[in-house]
Amino acid sequence: MAWFASSLRSSCATDLSDQNLFAVSALTGLQAFDLMRQAACSVDPVANAYCYVEAVASSDPSSYYFYQLPLGQKVPQFTSGACNSCTKSLMSMYLAAL
Repeated sequence: MAWFASSLRSSCATDLSDQNLFAVSALTGLQAFDLMRQAACSVDPVANAYCYVEAVASSDPSSYYFYQLPLGQKVPQFTSGACNSCTKSLMSMYLAAL
C-alpha cells in the first residue's frame, strides 16, 4: 500500500494541496490500510472471536469507534470507553504504529 500512497502523492499533489476530499480520503485510507487490517484480524483470546466483529455486534458501540481512529474519525464524547482485552490490544497496535 505504501507504493500506492506514494504514487497518489505524486500524481495528485495539486489535489492534495488543495485538500480535495476524494484525494485526501484516498491517501488516508491507503496509509491506514495495514494497521486497520492488523486490527481487524486480532482475536479475543477469551471469546475466540475477532475483536472487530465483537465491537460491531455489541449493543454498546463504544468499542467500534476505536477502530475508526486511523481514518481520522474522532471518538464521540458519549463513548463509555470499554476497556477490555481487545481495546487494550488495539491501543497497543496504534501506539506501535506511531
